[in-house]
Amino acid sequence: MAENTTPDIAAAQNRNRANTNNRSGLWIALGSFVLWGGFPIYFHWLQDIAAAEILSHRIIWSVVLLVIIDLFRKPAVRWFSFLSLQHKKVLFTSSLAAFFLSMNWVFFIWAVGNGKATEASLGYFLNPLINVFFGTVFLGERLQKWQSIAIGFAIVGVLYLIWTTGALPWITVILALSFAGYGFIRKKYPLDGATSLTLETFLILPFAVGYLWYLHSQGQMSFLEVEWQYNIGLLFAGAMTTAPLLLYLSALPRISLSTMGILQYIVPTLQFAIAIYIFKEPFDAQRFIAFSFIWTGLIVYTSSEIGKQHKRRKQAKGNSSPQ
Repeated sequence: MAENTTPDIAAAQNRNRANTNNRSGLWIALGSFVLWGGFPIYFHWLQDIAAAEILSHRIIWSVVLLVIIDLFRKPAVRWFSFLSLQHKKVLFTSSLAAFFLSMNWVFFIWAVGNGKATEASLGYFLNPLINVFFGTVFLGERLQKWQSIAIGFAIVGVLYLIWTTGALPWITVILALSFAGYGFIRKKYPLDGATSLTLETFLILPFAVGYLWYLHSQGQMSFLEVEWQYNIGLLFAGAMTTAPLLLYLSALPRISLSTMGILQYIVPTLQFAIAIYIFKEPFDAQRFIAFSFIWTGLIVYTSSEIGKQHKRRKQAKGNSSPQ
């Protein structure tokens, strides 16, 4: 009897550990996405400072914080080894990723400071569907029926918005494409999250420092010239950038990718709610109809992904069951 009991106890302990990891991963992921979703409040508070200057501080203080964190990793400063001509491919792809990332950051900051947080949130709602489109066009992934329907709903929503407003929602398009472009590069040429972010921000550090030096020489720099609380806000730009990312990276191995993908919708949902209920941005019937098409596309896409994950789990249980 003892021989049969021991494996049962070990299996129960493994299940308990897995459940504990899942619960902790869920809470860590929620913390990450709530922080990301709350970004508009932070950038709206700094709206009197130019978006490019905020971006520069975000890059500089992120590098400082990431390098400090990296010193406590084992092995330390791994990202530094890529800064040589022996790694031309890594340097090129990381530079391209840094370009898309900085474009996404600066336009998001600009959007929030100029009363376009609603359009910004729409860009992140579109992002999963743009990822599917990029995977089909550039990676040769097969577009499934429900994915095609989801993308179709999103296209109708954007076209309806263009038709009713008479203008392309360019901030939405730029944010969706730039973040999808960043994700595509990181999927095609992967590095681990902390290493890639440190390398990317370090590569654009000279531009950030150069821009702040230019502002200082022209007497146009806000830092140290504005009230103390805004100076502290700029100093915290690095922590605001790295904290949700590090939480995300910590949660990623603890919960399934399908769960993580669904939880990511918390970010644009919070941003949308903040834009409408806190910033009081206009949201007329035309925008509601356009958003409804895109939300429907997301529901179709998410439902199909959940269905696929459920089917895989059933197949895995069937394959592992005793014959």
